[in-house]
Amino acid sequence: VHSKFKDVKSLHLPPSRIMAEPISSSSGSAAPRIIVIGSGLAGLAACVEALRRGGQVVLLEKEAAMGGNSAKATSGINGAGTTAQATCGIHDTAELLTKDTLISGRGLCKQALVETLAAQSPAAISFLEALQLDLSSVGQCGGHSCPRTHREPDLPGGKPRPIGFDIITALRKHLEAQDHALFRVVFRARVIELIFEAGAVRGVKYTVGDSTEPHDIRASSVILATGGFSSDHHGLLRRYAPSLSSLPTTCGSFATGDGVRMGTAIGAATVDMSYVQVHPTAFVDPANPIAAVKFLAPELLRGCGGILLNRSGVRFVNELAPRDVVTGAMYKFASVVPFEGFSTASEAEAAYQDVHLQAPRKAEALLVLDQQAVDRFGEATFAFYHKAKGFFTVVEGAPGLSQYIGGLPAHSPASSAASSPAPADSAPETVVRKTLETVAAFAAGTALDPLGRTSFGSPFTDACVGPLYVARVTGAIHYTMGGLAIDPAARVLASAEPPSTPATADVCIPGLFAAGEVTGGVHGANRLAGNSLLECVVFGRIAAASAVSYATEAI
Repeated sequence: VHSKFKDVKSLHLPPSRIMAEPISSSSGSAAPRIIVIGSGLAGLAACVEALRRGGQVVLLEKEAAMGGNSAKATSGINGAGTTAQATCGIHDTAELLTKDTLISGRGLCKQALVETLAAQSPAAISFLEALQLDLSSVGQCGGHSCPRTHREPDLPGGKPRPIGFDIITALRKHLEAQDHALFRVVFRARVIELIFEAGAVRGVKYTVGDSTEPHDIRASSVILATGGFSSDHHGLLRRYAPSLSSLPTTCGSFATGDGVRMGTAIGAATVDMSYVQVHPTAFVDPANPIAAVKFLAPELLRGCGGILLNRSGVRFVNELAPRDVVTGAMYKFASVVPFEGFSTASEAEAAYQDVHLQAPRKAEALLVLDQQAVDRFGEATFAFYHKAKGFFTVVEGAPGLSQYIGGLPAHSPASSAASSPAPADSAPETVVRKTLETVAAFAAGTALDPLGRTSFGSPFTDACVGPLYVARVTGAIHYTMGGLAIDPAARVLASAEPPSTPATADVCIPGLFAAGEVTGGVHGANRLAGNSLLECVVFGRIAAASAVSYATEAI
């Protein structure tokens, strides 16, 4: 098992320049000073781009290390029309990525932002590859028309490469090599407020470490890259999405919406704040099923052939549908209500009308892979989830899977009540066998899946008798689609802007820019897998370009 995967804390990178002292208020340099708040992928991409464009950068990070939730990313980063896709014979375009993103966002995406995201995606991949990252492995995740999610291939011998960790590492090393006079970073720096004077942002107030003494630092521009609010259960989540505030999360405790609060305090607009993504497949740890923070089951586990079953032993959803559809289907068909499957596509279509709007309820599904799906995902990578974390159990074919389901606790993992075994016949072997046989027929193309899945990844030909790997999964808060409103130049918009008015310079807050999960408008009601890292690179770089341009003009 890759040592970097041993626990979540190990994904936070050790800082090479821990600075406990405040930085002088004035820059003392002819280069325009740019403050970047947050050192996830959006913040680090902004730092690199700002330096390339002649800026002097101060990076403020409230944690003791770089990375944020970006370092935990596992699926990869999207790109449309890339060299890697061409090598694999995959035809893809920015227009197709735009279409998929807009469909997933259910009419709420800001189209100009999505078009920028898609158009700049090949450049985003190239930007990372220039840092000696190999992103030649391309997979397909839910909601995508074709394979476009880029990640690193496994090392020889099958040793996995953690894509988020490696991206952050590459950016960190690049920044460490920069002139110390032009790039400074302060860890454990908690920004108290933005300095807003004469109608523009002029810097920030912050504290360092355990000290409560505030310090001012002046700058020509400020870039917010502080991430979302998926761990702010008693604050922004309770205010904007109260029905979700009791759910577990896959995010770090640092995701508390700091940037949203900073921006709105000086009149910044927000958008789509009530839209919070519940990822359908967070592992239920057998050792601690009621844990408030859960480990994500990567979407590629399904992309490589994994299927989802309820406790009746039947499939209930197209596993590669957009995340909100899969989550809604779990609430509707994998909760305590018995469900025994669909017989026709029209029956399934009727049942899935607005399924993404299902109210949250205690629900749990079973993620099942056969050996070929495991091989395609990567045996060494899979071993982390199976052997190191203990999330998967090996069973023998249909009989073993039926017996496993019959022995599961009757209560949801979200319940703290004592649990008792479910009835032994809750998933008869005949039902499980039929499910596995029909999946094999769908994968072989001899029958059409009424749920609409067309790419199965694994043939499931020996599933009824061969080894199967099964894990319990449940929904967990994973991403906040809403945040500060920005225009395609990553300028933060003022709250006085009517929603229908095109963004122009006079509705922006001068000197303030933002990128990444702190912003809203790109993903609408539901984010596609792989678009988060892409958004960070694309708009992190754009924010830096805009910030340096603004600062240069101001000088």
